[in-house]
Amino acid sequence: MTTNLPRVSVQDVLNCSFSVWYPIFEKYSIKSVILNLTDDVLEYLRSDEFYLPISANEAMDNMRQINAESSDEDDSWPDEDTCDDTKKKISFPELEQNIKDVLDEYNAVFPKLNWSSAKDARWMISDSRLKCTNLADIFLLLKSSDFITHDLCEPFKFCYDLADDYLSTIQYVLVLREWSALQPSKEFRCFIKNNQIIAISQRDSENYYEFIGATADQIVSNIVAFFHNNIQNKFPSTDFVIDIYRKDSNKLYIIDFNPWGPMTDSLLFDWPELVNLSLQNNNDKPEFRYVNSQHGIKPNSYTQYAMPKDIADISRERDINKLADVLSYSRRDDDLVIDIGCGTGQSTILLAPHFQRIIGYDISEYQIKKANETNTHSNINYKVIVGSDIPHEDSSLALVISAQAAHWFDLPYFYKEVKRTLKSNGVLALFGYAFVQVHGPQSEKLNEIITNFYKKTLHGYVQKESEEVYFGRYRDEKFRDPLSSTDFIRDENLIIKCRWSIQRLLGYITSWSGSQHFLRQHPASTAFDDLRLEIFKCLDIFDDEYELDLSFDIFILMDRKTE
Repeated sequence: MTTNLPRVSVQDVLNCSFSVWYPIFEKYSIKSVILNLTDDVLEYLRSDEFYLPISANEAMDNMRQINAESSDEDDSWPDEDTCDDTKKKISFPELEQNIKDVLDEYNAVFPKLNWSSAKDARWMISDSRLKCTNLADIFLLLKSSDFITHDLCEPFKFCYDLADDYLSTIQYVLVLREWSALQPSKEFRCFIKNNQIIAISQRDSENYYEFIGATADQIVSNIVAFFHNNIQNKFPSTDFVIDIYRKDSNKLYIIDFNPWGPMTDSLLFDWPELVNLSLQNNNDKPEFRYVNSQHGIKPNSYTQYAMPKDIADISRERDINKLADVLSYSRRDDDLVIDIGCGTGQSTILLAPHFQRIIGYDISEYQIKKANETNTHSNINYKVIVGSDIPHEDSSLALVISAQAAHWFDLPYFYKEVKRTLKSNGVLALFGYAFVQVHGPQSEKLNEIITNFYKKTLHGYVQKESEEVYFGRYRDEKFRDPLSSTDFIRDENLIIKCRWSIQRLLGYITSWSGSQHFLRQHPASTAFDDLRLEIFKCLDIFDDEYELDLSFDIFILMDRKTE
């Protein structure tokens, strides 16, 4: 940690625990219920094994039955949960009943622990908005989230006064907040130093909302007044960060408190900047930052966790046999597996429950830095890879995977290195997802609009490698690796289904490498605004929050070294 970052104490982190601040500010926040977690629940949540309590499995089975009855499509995968003998059986009767009681009262909830919600795992449930209506939704999120794991294992990671016994003194809680479809455009993060607001940032710092710039002064005035009237000098710490929801000029709510320090996302600021602002002693008006044009939007930071469904399924007990069937040898504790082109670790972490030694490699120092900053798994290391050589000895690896990256490789050399480093019976697995598809009203026209934008507006800016994965789906013969002539498997039966707002879809489109190349060459272009308006016109609406049903076809290529 560098000297220009704030120093955070254990007590400052404890003060931001939900059960500490909520009783003080309950009337200014969203209705919530706090449930204490017992040691057996904590042991289950900390375990690397992925399985659900009996009642949560029953809830999931009920959902599947309802979905099967309402769907005309056949499920191409056998339901491996039907064999009761293979399930681990666990239950927490008191907690589960308490959760059911809350669900009866609220109908739907937004779950979190002391500090964090499971935003990184929202893709695990069908709603994708953290809206939970049953036990299965809640336990799926809690067991799938690295943010939750951080709360459970290292909540004081950046604290200067950390001692070995602090973790055992925490009373962990499950917080169930009454579900409300909050609009991301109305959330703001406020940075408080010495009980004064010194800075405010648009909370959804990855999207452009036209109204924020037009009403910026009023937004700041409303937030400052709300803070002075209801929060100032009432929170236990003098330095902290608070998220506020501004429904309108007269209705503001507290969403959460966070520590003043590097464990809290500084959004449109950085922490050295905030430290400097705090030294200026200018309390008249906080600095307000927001995305002021469509060209300022960034990829959604949580999409790094939204893995293709086939990779995600590998991490679930009910689908582990999909990979286990290919890994037909007996896995050993000393097996070493690697992820090439790991980025920030989105595919690597799903191997954690199944192997003792895992390394993620990427050529980007920035991506590896981010992966290491968020890594909560003791059996995973992230390293920068230099050049095309795989930095391992001959016949030393049990598994090599690469997710949505192989189209950038020098494939002949990559396959040569894979063949050299894999053990006998070792496996290579390549994953990818195809071009987005819209479903529902006007879907044919919408798909045409988006495809034309990719192929025509971005023509000359889209790299051919991207087209190979989005439209080619690795069908070209060059992706047919030479490990084995008999054990090669290609599967295209999997699909991601999700529901995104138009704004989120546009953020995703802007994250395409072709879009980024285009914007660098044409920073004043209105192409993305025109795309937005074209979608609105097609649907006969004008609403960024209007949600679309989307899908991404998934493909997986696997082969085993038999020589």
